[in-house]
Amino acid sequence: MFDIKFFLLLSKVKNKFFIEFYYWYAKNSKDLFVSQKTSPRFFRALPIKTTYFPDSNIQDVDCLLDIPATEIVKTENFEFSNFYNYELENVEKIINPLKIYKGCPILETKTFHNAIYMPQYRCFYLEDGTRINYSCRPEYKIAPKKIDVPDNLPKLSQKFIYGGHLFRHYGHFITECVGRLWYLGKNQNDYVLYSESPRESIKEDFVDRFMRIMNFDKHRFFYLQEPVFLEEVVIPYSAFILDREAFSVHRVLLESLARVVLQEDSTKSDQPLYLSRTNLNRKNALRLIENEINLETLLKENGFIVAHPQELTLEEQIRLINKHKVIVGVWGSSLHNIMFSLNPQVKLICLGDKYNISPNFFLVDGIKKIKSIYIGALDYDKNSSVPELNRTRVIDLDVATAGLKHYGLL
Repeated sequence: MFDIKFFLLLSKVKNKFFIEFYYWYAKNSKDLFVSQKTSPRFFRALPIKTTYFPDSNIQDVDCLLDIPATEIVKTENFEFSNFYNYELENVEKIINPLKIYKGCPILETKTFHNAIYMPQYRCFYLEDGTRINYSCRPEYKIAPKKIDVPDNLPKLSQKFIYGGHLFRHYGHFITECVGRLWYLGKNQNDYVLYSESPRESIKEDFVDRFMRIMNFDKHRFFYLQEPVFLEEVVIPYSAFILDREAFSVHRVLLESLARVVLQEDSTKSDQPLYLSRTNLNRKNALRLIENEINLETLLKENGFIVAHPQELTLEEQIRLINKHKVIVGVWGSSLHNIMFSLNPQVKLICLGDKYNISPNFFLVDGIKKIKSIYIGALDYDKNSSVPELNRTRVIDLDVATAGLKHYGLL
């Protein structure tokens, strides 16, 4: 027993060492991004003055940053003929609760004075300890509705913008993790309060590239590790809340990044593209897909290009998604790359579960104003004890090929 406890303790110390090393390395690297972990004492030592940071590469070509949100009528964005092998009644049940808006949530965005930030909950509270609900979506499960306000909290006079929480999962990053950063298109001057999960490597990743291409200065982003009173903080309403609602302003950052990348290369191809999961690391993949290699073989025989997004840099993925007009794939993070597309005629075909479709795909369709095609071609064990999201899927080749033929893709 002693040996096991010692081993566990050693592993914990080792993990903490590497986490701190990865942070230190990234903090001192010009190419890697981390929020600057610090305490309120750092800011209290700074002179109170307006701060200035390099101009970001945000390009609001549709002026969405200046349009207060108005709800889009969803029936205008979805054609129910674009669902193959689905019960349309079930599809409507998924779509109907969703809220999709044109513009930005500027009216829902509030400035608070003397707000309390509790980093352990990733949430803000009023002076009386009442939770500011929209500041901690989707963290309600860890943030209590009311807290006892700690005594002698330090108070900072600098103005902050709350950027939310960052963790390095590709699909979540380009949806919820940058959901509040639209506000940086309206404010170039103030510090950003941004919490994040630890890095697991010193290898450059998509977050590093995203921040660098957008010209976001990492010295503007701070991770306060202690509870604190903030004299003034802007809490932007998130432009993308998973499974619930999205605002078209969420496109601004992602399309801005695509415009920067495509300055170097904007070649086009008439070949349809298939985004494959076959080379995903089986230990890291949330769910396995069986029979996909057989589908790949069939698609290659019919003129498809097959790509493996996890093996490409962020820029390479953006060029790829803008090179092809027809994009096919099994539902997952790689299909959210469609948000980087600048082609209004792009056609996305999602091979989804037979029993369900992730609402987030409909949110993306709505804010991008595209009419994707959904083919119910994935089966799984409905009685498994494994959480539904993580269950192994099997591609029904007969359904997949029939659906692709139905829409003239085979």
